[in-house]
Amino acid sequence: MKVYRYDKKTLDLGNLKVELIVRDSTHTRDNIFIYVPSDKVLIVADADCPDYYNNSIYIKDKLIDMIDFFKSLDYEHHCLGHALPETKKFAIDRLKKEIKTSVNS
Repeated sequence: MKVYRYDKKTLDLGNLKVELIVRDSTHTRDNIFIYVPSDKVLIVADADCPDYYNNSIYIKDKLIDMIDFFKSLDYEHHCLGHALPETKKFAIDRLKKEIKTSVNS
């Protein structure tokens, strides 16, 4: 399965720029990431959870793409939907461990 980056919009809130990044994720095909470069924050919500449409398992190529996407951004705070924030390194390391049990698409 090929994963695509769909769109990116920047909101200029005066003294703060916020990027809304719409792209596939490991969880769903319609996720919006909220990226605040100046504060080094990425809000992922449920995006790095297992595949919602495929029995809640990770699909290997989506997972690898997601990890690469996270690596490409300059941020420190990885904010989840149902857990405390993590560091970027912790989140990437956590997801790398999931590659071992993920399945091919």
